[in-house]
Parts: sequence; structure tokens; C-alpha cells
Amino acid sequence: MRAWWRNWILKTYETPKFQKQRKKLRTDFEKTVLKEAIAAIAANPSGGKKLKGEFKDLRSSRYFADGRERRMIHKSEQNAIYLLSFGPCEGLSELLGRVAYGGEQIVITKRGKPLARLVPATVEAEHLAEAKGWLDSDDDFFKTIDQIIEDRDRHIPRVTRE
Repeated sequence: MRAWWRNWILKTYETPKFQKQRKKLRTDFEKTVLKEAIAAIAANPSGGKKLKGEFKDLRSSRYFADGRERRMIHKSEQNAIYLLSFGPCEGLSELLGRVAYGGEQIVITKRGKPLARLVPATVEAEHLAEAKGWLDSDDDFFKTIDQIIEDRDRHIPRVTRE
């Protein structure tokens, strides 16, 4: 049984990343749901799932907003709770489902820089020959390429020559 005064004694600290994420919230509903999730963590700081490895001191608590599952990463020490980050609780399988069945294109970033893009497999990539201004099939360029390929078979490297 918890003492009723525990919530009043706990101090809540937000990291700069958490504050930045909080500023990006658009609707009052999202802000309210986040406040309720923080209150739930304050009521039970040891709740949530423990993270593994080098993050073993951190916990992940889940909450729902707009029908989507979200998670908040936090750490509790003595009389304080440190809120580190929050956001969508999406694994790779959920992202792939959104791409495959929803037709979305998702850009994966690291520190704000794009690394990769997930696109539906049904989207056909343009063939090089369909590029604007491409050469005709009877162009001299293709004859030169064919000649180079034929010469490779006849070429004897210097190392094996005697």
C-alpha cells in the first residue's frame, strides 16, 4: 500500500529531448493523455517494463492516444522521476504493415538525417531504359559495350602472359 503523499514528494524532471517532443504535440487531447501517463508513472514509479542491457536502469511504460499505443521511457531514483522520451510504440513489423497494406512511404532517420525509405513493393521502379532522353536500341553506344564485353573474353591478363 502506497502512502497518499508520495505523489507530492516526487519531483519530475524532463530531459531536453522530452521537452522538445512535448512542444511538438499538436492537440490538447495528446497533451492531456501525456499528463495522465506522467501521473500514472508518478503513482507507480517502479511500474512499466525494465529495459535490457546498458539501459537496465530505465523503464518503458505504455499508454494509448488516438487509438495508438505509445511508450514513455523513464527512470526513477529516490524522490525523483526522470522523463527521457515518449512516442509511438512501433516495431518494424508495424511499420512494414503500414507500408505494405496502407501504401505509406516511411523515411527512417537518425538524428534528423534520412537513412532509408520504406516503400510498398507494388510501386514499380523506373527502368533505366525508360529514363527521359535514353538512347535508341540501335545506337553506337550499345555496339561499343558489346565489343568491350567480347574483348574481355579474349583478353589475357599481364600476370599470366609469358
